[in-house]
Amino acid sequence: MSRKRVACRDDGSTDGTADIAADAARANPHVKFERGRRRLGWIEGRNALLSMTDARHLLWLDADDVLADDADMRALAEGPRAAALLGLCELWGDLSHTTQRLSHVDCCHVYIDRRGAPGLHWGGGGGTAARPVDGPHAGRLRGAQAFHLKGVKPDKRIAARGIYRAWLSGNKGKGLPADVHRAALRTLLHSRQDRIQGTYLGDAHAGPKRPAVIRNALPGRFQMVYQGAKLVDRVDLYNR
Repeated sequence: MSRKRVACRDDGSTDGTADIAADAARANPHVKFERGRRRLGWIEGRNALLSMTDARHLLWLDADDVLADDADMRALAEGPRAAALLGLCELWGDLSHTTQRLSHVDCCHVYIDRRGAPGLHWGGGGGTAARPVDGPHAGRLRGAQAFHLKGVKPDKRIAARGIYRAWLSGNKGKGLPADVHRAALRTLLHSRQDRIQGTYLGDAHAGPKRPAVIRNALPGRFQMVYQGAKLVDRVDLYNR
């Protein structure tokens, strides 16, 4: 197979992401990088990425996503579908913990065959209202093809997300709390939607049997702390 072409666009990140992407583009001629002049948001950001490449087969990943090794991806490229929403697994806290959403789909994670959908683009008002494809050629690919590092983030990022959600729901959260770690831990332990599970895709895929892309490519940043069977805390091994 030919080397995969990568188009990468920074959309207003506030850390070193843009510099890392620019370094990767300089070192790898198959990587095309664009530093956005203004923040577009995820809908128009994806449309901007569409304009950066004429590739036929397109697969979309965010900075906190990991693509798993899976033969179904080749089957997609060789199959009749113009587009398919990929299975997604949420990772929480560390790489051995996930939520009850072991396999779900959303409109951010999608495969597109441009030959079958030449005019495809994102639209909608934001959130889950935006859809990249409609009609009989769309499908859903079950299983976990992509892994979203939802909780494998510093406490400040997790706590900030809780504040944003409170603001969007009308509670008008006011900035980060003084004890960021406690706020992040409450998000981790008490989420109604994303209850943590201590197994990984079921017992058959736990431990060394987890997909190699997760087992080998990602460091174990966080250590989960238990009291008996109860998960009570996590330790950031990078920032002790």
